[in-house]
Amino acid sequence: SLPNEMCEALSGLTKLSVARNLLAELPSELTRLTRLESVDVAGNSLRELAAGLARLPALRTVFFGANPAKSVPPELAARADVQL
Repeated sequence: SLPNEMCEALSGLTKLSVARNLLAELPSELTRLTRLESVDVAGNSLRELAAGLARLPALRTVFFGANPAKSVPPELAARADVQL
């Protein structure tokens, strides 16, 4: 989980890369980073992609290759404006 102070400090973040960090899950607090346009989570240990990413209004690109996840949450797949 991310501390509130960190979320506030990162509120203007538009690109996030946490690729190749052996992450098993993404913190739910990422949904508070509403200006994120691009998220790179490739090369981790994610068994599922967080459905909460679909709630990020500015999101346009998600890189999630090389993870054990086999599917994309329907909420995210339904976003025609997001490239997966």
